[in-house]
Amino acid sequence: NFDCIDIVFTAEEGGETPDTPDNRDTPDNPDTPDNPDTPDNPDTPDTPDTPDTPDTPDTPGELSEGSMGMLVKGETLRLEAENAEMKGTTQNEGVDWAEDAEAASNGRSVGNLSVNGNTVTFKFDAAEAGDAVITLFLSATNMNEESLGPQDVTPGMMEVTLNGEKITFTKQTLPANAGGSSSWNERFDPVVLDAAKVQKGLNTFMVKVTTEENFPNFDCIDIVFSAE
Repeated sequence: NFDCIDIVFTAEEGGETPDTPDNRDTPDNPDTPDNPDTPDNPDTPDTPDTPDTPDTPDTPGELSEGSMGMLVKGETLRLEAENAEMKGTTQNEGVDWAEDAEAASNGRSVGNLSVNGNTVTFKFDAAEAGDAVITLFLSATNMNEESLGPQDVTPGMMEVTLNGEKITFTKQTLPANAGGSSSWNERFDPVVLDAAKVQKGLNTFMVKVTTEENFPNFDCIDIVFSAE
């Protein structure tokens, strides 16, 4: 039976097995070019400063203890004399300071003040500090024979202060009653004081009688911030 045959080259005597040729040098990979520099991001411009929010003007708050009202810019604050604090002695014993007066702003006025040293004190709040003008409304009590004549209001008959600081004013004249009437309190006329400084918060305005002569009857005061 026949299976197969093998065939092989005969090795040469003394011959060397040929070297296996070296693998060809793998060429160097070309240098990967450097990535170009990423350009710097341009500077982000500074955010402009947010302008300051303007101050919100103070909103008038609650009244201080003893205050009769709040003074704010652009408005006139009227305070009634009959609601003020009176100290001293009434000219006529046993009578009240306040009395009915139809011509007065609230139907009442203060009289019997003609005693040296008597005081009428008003307290009020101000929403802010500033210059203000205070006007007194007074009625003549200068009895001339049987009628009420004109009456001068001078710095010699009263001292007026705001928070302890004296307020100046010039002589002003209250007119006589119309037609020479002898009735009291038929009219109340303004006596304007020079500008004074109010402080934010509570203020104290005082009228002090400095004469024994007839002092005018007192209706009210008006307070207003001076125009800027």
